[in-house]
Order: sequence, then C-alpha cells, then structure tokens
Amino acid sequence: MSSKQLNGGKFENSSNLENLYAVACDTSVSVIVEGDHGIGKSESVYSFAKRNNFHVESLFLSHQEVADLIGIPTLEAADGTDGIPLTTWSKPVWLYRMEQAAKRGQRTILFLDELNRAQAEVRQAALQLVLDKQIHEHHLPETVVNGVSFESFVIAAVNPSDGYYQVDELDPALLDRFLHFKLTVNADSWIEWATDNKVHKTIIAYISNSKDKLYVRDENAPIFPTPRSWTKLSELLQSYENKDIDNQALLHNLITGKIGYTIGAQFMTYYKENSVIISVDDIAKITKKAYPAAAKKYGDGTVEACDAVAKKIQKEIEKLEIPLLKELSANLVKEYLTDSGKVKFEDAKPLLCYLHALPIEQLAAVIKELQVDSEADNTKRYDNLAEIAPGKDLFRRIVRKVKKLSID
Repeated sequence: MSSKQLNGGKFENSSNLENLYAVACDTSVSVIVEGDHGIGKSESVYSFAKRNNFHVESLFLSHQEVADLIGIPTLEAADGTDGIPLTTWSKPVWLYRMEQAAKRGQRTILFLDELNRAQAEVRQAALQLVLDKQIHEHHLPETVVNGVSFESFVIAAVNPSDGYYQVDELDPALLDRFLHFKLTVNADSWIEWATDNKVHKTIIAYISNSKDKLYVRDENAPIFPTPRSWTKLSELLQSYENKDIDNQALLHNLITGKIGYTIGAQFMTYYKENSVIISVDDIAKITKKAYPAAAKKYGDGTVEACDAVAKKIQKEIEKLEIPLLKELSANLVKEYLTDSGKVKFEDAKPLLCYLHALPIEQLAAVIKELQVDSEADNTKRYDNLAEIAPGKDLFRRIVRKVKKLSID
C-alpha cells in the first residue's frame, strides 16, 4: 500500500463536482476523484449524466480482468492475407453499449471505479483508455451533436491511500493524464441534497442536529454511517412504514444493519421519539375543532381568536425538529395561499393560526421565503397573506415580531 495521496482541487459537495464535469467533458482531459467510500463519488457521475443526458458505462476495476476491457482473442480470416487467420479481439459489451448510445446522438461517459484497487495489469490497460481513448484495437466512440464531435468523457474514482483502504499506488504516468480532485463530506450540502431528493424526514432532522454523525469512520466495525448508507436507510424506513409494520426488533435490525450498531442504536431512539409527523390535515383539524369556541369567546375574525387556536397548535408542533417544521410550513402555504386572486380569512384560518404558533425564528424564515418566492415567481401569495382580514392585523403583528428579532 502507498502512503501518498493525490494532490489537486478539493470539493465539499458533489454538485460542485458536477460543475467541474461540465467544464472538463468538452475537452480531452479525464478526471480522477479521490474520496472515502459512500460519500458520493459515483453518485456525482450518475447525477451529472442524468441531468445532461449522457450515457454512462461503469467498470468496477477491482472486479475486472484484462479480458473484460480488451475482449477475448479470436481467429478471423482477413482479406489480403492469403487465407491466413489473424488474431483479433471481441468487442466488450460495455463498449458496444457506448457505441450504440453515440449512434443515437447521446454523449458517453466511461466511469473507471476503484481504479487504485485494480490489479496492476488492469491498471495498465486502463492507462491506454485514459491516454488515447482506446484500448488495444477498440476505440471509445465519439458523438456528433449539432455538427460538433465530442470524445467519450473518462472519469475515474479512487479511495484514499491513508492506510485504511487496501489500495495500490497509481503510476505517475497514469496520474499525469488526469485532472485531480478530492471529494470530502459536508453535512450542510448533504442535508440540502437530501431534502431535494426526499430522504426520510427523520434522518434529515437527525443529521441536522448531529452533523458529525453523517460520516463516522470506525476502523473496528465493518459497518458505519456514510452519506450513502443513510440514503439507503431512508429507503428501508419508507418501505417499513409503508408496510404498516410495528416490529421493534425488525426496525432495530434494519437500522443497525445499515449504519452500524453504535450510531444505529442512537438513531433508533431518536426515530422512535420523533417519527410522529404533523400534517396539513392535522393543523386543519385542530383549527376546525378549536376555532368555534375561540370565536364565541373573542369574536369571529379577531386576532384573539387566532391566538387561542395558536396555543393548541403550539402543543402539537413544539417537539418537531426544524426540517420537519420547515416542510410543514411550506405545505401549509402551498395549500392555503393561491398564486393569484384574493384569499378569504375563512379559507386561510389554519395557516394564519399556525403562523402565529410558530417560534419567532421559524416565523421570520417563512415570511422571508414567502416574500422572496413571490417576487421571483411574480405571484400574489405574500400580498394575499398581508391583506387577509383579520389576517392583516395578525400579519402586522408577525412583521413586528420579525423586525424585533432582526433588531435584537
């Protein structure tokens, strides 16, 4: 094993890495990305390809033989050889698929994964792919788009040579042909990505509160948390919940089997305490039940009536983590505020009471986001909320609270 590590640029999230791919793919330069397993190296390639309509062929080089790259030798008679058979190599299926994609006008990516865990002879074969965009007698395809010809884009991924992984040192001649970058773990970037990709809300909330738990390398444990394992756990939890199963032993095995025992046991406790989700319908039901009595006592359409209902809502949302609260706020705004046309107080009562129940920091965030979105999309949601009677008075109180928060 080698103690040397690659020098080069550094990225803390895969979206920035995708921007790098966008620049490099139009050149003859290949890219090599170093990073721990499970942090998004492969995902960055697939995501870039999906966004930009590239065809991807992935070769896990640690599992490959040379024949998987160059094909199997066969004998064929050729013209002008007086019937003497010549040795040629069969076309690998991965190359055939790339050629078919290129014929369809789709640009292609060859992803060489686990390059520094491959056998030495496989790495040498891969060197020609990087140097010449060919291997033995096979050439990587070029794709013509709008009259412009683009070479296949080669991306490689490696694990760090820091003593934890069983890897070999890469040949300087091979490394010299790559643009080098390192991908590191960044919890804030992952949380943003996870929110956009519908990762389980409880996982997002847990990582938001314990960012150091996103990636916990444990050299004494075969399984530990990584961004990839949290994402896969999300799929398992969603499947578990969809089956409507109540089996704590099974739940424990699902969690610890994916992220390891130590962090898994901690998350299991958190999940049981925070898995209850408050929905838009729940807020509507609370309002429907509590508002008549409040209106009778304080008068229909008064701020005081809304205050009384808000206290009921506060009891339900006070234990929600911030990511869950943000999602609930967005869903309520979407449900009760239209893009155009005035909104009546009667129709928006649940939203108004909910807004007044929010902690001041979250209230400020909702109002600010609503204002920004309304300006960007040229909608009337912000103006509609400000004009609802008695929402208008309630809205003024909200704005005063937000201004006070800003001053403080």
